[in-house]
Amino acid sequence: MSTFFSQGYRCTDCQVAAHPRCVQQAQKWECCRRSPPSNRKSRRPTITRVDLPPMGNWNVTRTMEYSDRTDKIVSDVMELKNMDDFISRKIYQMEEGKGKRDTIADVVFKKALKEFKAYLISTYSVMAKEGRLSLRYKDLISMFERTMENVCRQEQSATFPVTLGVNAFRGFLNEFVSHQQRTVEEKPKTKVKKEKRKKTEPVTNHLGHTFVLVVVNIPTACEICTSFMWLMEKSLVCQKCKLTCHKKCCSKITLFCKDDHETTSQGGRVFGVRLYVLVSDDLKVPIIVDRLITTIEVKGLYTEGIYRKSGSSSKVKALRQDIENDVDKVDYDDYPVHVLTTTLKAFFREMPDPLLTYEAYDQFIQATGVSDQTERVSTIFALINKLPKNNYDLVERLIFHLARVAQQEQSNLMSASALAIVFAPCILRTNKNVNAQDSLNDIAKQTTCIENIVDEQLKKLRMTLADIDTLDMVCHKASNRLSSLRSSKTTSSLAPDNAKYQTGSNADIGTEEEILTHQIASLKNEKALLTTVLPTLKRTCSDDDMLSVDMGSSISSVDDMPPTHHHDHLHNHEEYAVTFDLPALGESCA
Repeated sequence: MSTFFSQGYRCTDCQVAAHPRCVQQAQKWECCRRSPPSNRKSRRPTITRVDLPPMGNWNVTRTMEYSDRTDKIVSDVMELKNMDDFISRKIYQMEEGKGKRDTIADVVFKKALKEFKAYLISTYSVMAKEGRLSLRYKDLISMFERTMENVCRQEQSATFPVTLGVNAFRGFLNEFVSHQQRTVEEKPKTKVKKEKRKKTEPVTNHLGHTFVLVVVNIPTACEICTSFMWLMEKSLVCQKCKLTCHKKCCSKITLFCKDDHETTSQGGRVFGVRLYVLVSDDLKVPIIVDRLITTIEVKGLYTEGIYRKSGSSSKVKALRQDIENDVDKVDYDDYPVHVLTTTLKAFFREMPDPLLTYEAYDQFIQATGVSDQTERVSTIFALINKLPKNNYDLVERLIFHLARVAQQEQSNLMSASALAIVFAPCILRTNKNVNAQDSLNDIAKQTTCIENIVDEQLKKLRMTLADIDTLDMVCHKASNRLSSLRSSKTTSSLAPDNAKYQTGSNADIGTEEEILTHQIASLKNEKALLTTVLPTLKRTCSDDDMLSVDMGSSISSVDDMPPTHHHDHLHNHEEYAVTFDLPALGESCA
């Protein structure tokens, strides 16, 4: 019972309770139940020892876990990019600011921050491509907490206070939010012309029909009541089967939409529906796929056996029913990770036409027979590029998600091969009748095809994230160097006694400042380019491709480059090394 009750003190008059360590402070409080002052000698209320209920969410680090607001959402992709820059700056300050050796707490926290930064880059690169954002600050904190727990397992530091690290991360987020608010307030307000909103006619859905109000200009008969409509009267017209009726007759329709019935094999509105029904010009990926993948990446990247283990059939059925009713009103946080993954697999498995299409099935199977690895991957990616646009966009989103899952193979035990075994029957299948032996042979080829695609995307993901980390580190070093140059320039301008000696040095500082400014802008542009191409489904260049030399170039080696003179460096901008160990600017500066 000691875990349910602890000793404390309670006032006999006002019933105020206090911990033993707080009882001295409590004796100074004025009792609210004391009688009004009178001539009698006031009696001091007594404090007796009682049992108090335990405190909630209390741990050995004496750090209370905060409750996160669910209504605080990330406004746009630019906010995530600014958060990435903010966290990169924090990591750089933590690595450069200390001269002593890092403790295990510093190592775990910095490693968790770096992994979260990689998650952040991958997330906003996808969202920038799709133009849709559905993240809350609560999701980011939850993702960092799982990242901390995973890093603790890798570092074999079970005693590390995860709650303390999460609260420190909350402090970073609060600082970032305050900085964002100040930035928004400092921006000058500009008058924005209000655009006139076009009136959009309401859309009515009934039995698969998608009705839109249309003004009748020619004599038209209602197909339900067979009576003619008045001219200039608004009637309902189905966008698919062109059924026309009065507004009052819409509820009397008993037949399903013909076109909609042809696109659904199971009578649902999401599952078993052809892909072009769920996408549009503004919606490249179906909403159900985007929501499921986003939630899985927040909750389950480190879950062991993700996509291999199945969820509860009753919960999967309930989730599918909620999605069929209204996909926008489903709260995916209420369902376990394995229920979400099972539902996502069911969506791809029940597509009438598989994601890699029946027509391209034989070509994909034949491509796996190429012996050379490079040629095989090139052939498979060439076939993917020939897919219809809707299929290509969804394949690109799915493969990038599977690469992010395989990136955490050490925690979730799901390699590219394991993921290919799960997803190959869902997205690559045939509608032809084949014998049992050929079917078994095709299963191995299907798995090999998907494994090659995921492996290639995983290789590209790791290389790109490593390049982005290098660019961030160099950019922060250049920014610090630029800040020190500007501060020294300001300091020297305040000392008029040495003005004749500082004329040349100020000119050199100005030249160096101009070079650094140009390089920082170049580094940021290169990072933006890498972030843009990160989620795309393109092959990575091999080492031979990177080392190949353009034979038509005028300069083919270092010996062919024109000589440079030592005294011309003040007039021609020279590129600094990655470490930014700046060379001497001249003999006079020594």
